[in-house]
Amino acid sequence: MKTLFQDNRVKAIAGIAAIAVIWAIMAQSNAGSRQERVDSLEEQLASSEQDNSQMSQRIAEIEEAETSLAALQEEMASLQAQQEEARSSLENAQGNVSDVQSSLESLESERSALEEEVASLNEQLTNAEDEMTALREERDEITSTLDEAESALQQVEEARQSAEEARQEAEAARQEAEQQRQQAVEELSNTEEELSSLEEQISQANEQLSGIEEETSTVQSELDELKMSVNHLPVSAMNFKVMLIR
Repeated sequence: MKTLFQDNRVKAIAGIAAIAVIWAIMAQSNAGSRQERVDSLEEQLASSEQDNSQMSQRIAEIEEAETSLAALQEEMASLQAQQEEARSSLENAQGNVSDVQSSLESLESERSALEEEVASLNEQLTNAEDEMTALREERDEITSTLDEAESALQQVEEARQSAEEARQEAEAARQEAEQQRQQAVEELSNTEEELSSLEEQISQANEQLSGIEEETSTVQSELDELKMSVNHLPVSAMNFKVMLIR
């Protein structure tokens, strides 16, 4: 009997090892799905980097526009200085009032045009600054997405390594179970005589069980007859009937 219990223990170990092998196979299958996810994340990463490059180029264009606006403002200041100089010349040259007045009107007209252009550029600058703010926010979102993608890639790699470790553990368990199985086979060959004796004992027990079942059937029949007799008793005997049933 002791060797038989050892055989059952070996079978249990073998069952656990088989479950570990199945788990390792499932982990490897999941690793394939993770690889597809890695490929998808890498494509998203490449697309995000391209969008980031385009936004950087747009920001450079906006900064160039700001430089042009500063140059126009300097030119406007220069023209204002020329206007003041022309007015001074007008005061000092009364004989050339007509020519100076014409130049002044021309400068004022040019100044008005420049003021309109500056106002337009200021509006463009405001719009460009708003666009730059939006682009920077989008760039920050893309940077966050890139960080999340890199984190996901790292998690996938860690999961792959865990699956590989589980596979190795399952293989070690399988080898151990195989050794246990071989040992169990050797023990099984030594327990054949004991099993034969147990089978004989089981046969004898079955014969005894058959005899007990026949006796039980006889007793049950007698009990049924007794219950029927009790059911035909008068009402005054009902209390006794209840006690008998209990």
